[in-house]
Amino acid sequence: MIFDFAIWSPRPVQVPVVLVCEEAHRYAPRREDAALQPTKQALSRIAKEGRKYGVGLGLISQRPSELSESILSQCNTLIALRMSNEQDQNFVQRALPDSVRSLVSILPTLRTQEALGVGEGTVVPVRLRFNDLDEAHRPQSADVPFAALWEDDAADRENYVASVVRRWRRQERPPIMALTEGVSDNGK
Repeated sequence: MIFDFAIWSPRPVQVPVVLVCEEAHRYAPRREDAALQPTKQALSRIAKEGRKYGVGLGLISQRPSELSESILSQCNTLIALRMSNEQDQNFVQRALPDSVRSLVSILPTLRTQEALGVGEGTVVPVRLRFNDLDEAHRPQSADVPFAALWEDDAADRENYVASVVRRWRRQERPPIMALTEGVSDNGK
């Protein structure tokens, strides 16, 4: 819908937009999954034609080797974070210009908050570091502390399960709670 809006907008573009697809390998997979074809076709069209209408596409994936090569080939700037999977490294290497393909070798050595930037978004290939985020702005995506939670005898698991099922049936989003020393407040 945003792309159609952009096509019918007067020129020059007044409101450029960037669509960001988190977990992009789900929406633009390399495999031919019939259920995802409409989404994949829409993203492909935006990747191929969007720039001239002021619509950019940001694909975010921890598994770039699972992304559609035809869509990824249309991306003109690549920002790659630490990557140890050889298949993903090879895929990223194929997406880079010949002159900078050797830089893929640094991907496994990048630290947290570091990335390799290549393409139109940077004059030369650059190793960069992202700024620190305030605690309130950090993603709630930390690994679950399995062992600590399994050891917590005080956890009220029956009420926890019942409240999750209730929210699920009502389609209510769960609250986001901070973990204290790796263990939640009595499992609630």
